[in-house]
Amino acid sequence: MAIQRKPPVRPAADPAEAFIEAAPDGAAAKTGKRANGRVYKARKVPVSFTVEQELLTAFDARAAELGLSRAAAMALAMSRLVRGELIVRGDQ
Repeated sequence: MAIQRKPPVRPAADPAEAFIEAAPDGAAAKTGKRANGRVYKARKVPVSFTVEQELLTAFDARAAELGLSRAAAMALAMSRLVRGELIVRGDQ
């Protein structure tokens, strides 16, 4: 069994340089935002969830009537719910 050498130790990054690169106009901003261990080029985040097939079919049909994609219709519904423009039973 051969004796292996230790891998070279990388010097720690300069804290000042790391601070500058983390700024909104720094080099890191050009690569995109980081969230959940991923780098996103845009400000939108992928979402995955499950729903009944009948509801999805009806939702897609309504989105098509409005000339929207499924993603655009979902974004519109979520936006209206958050802004309070979508009334849900029990809301005051």
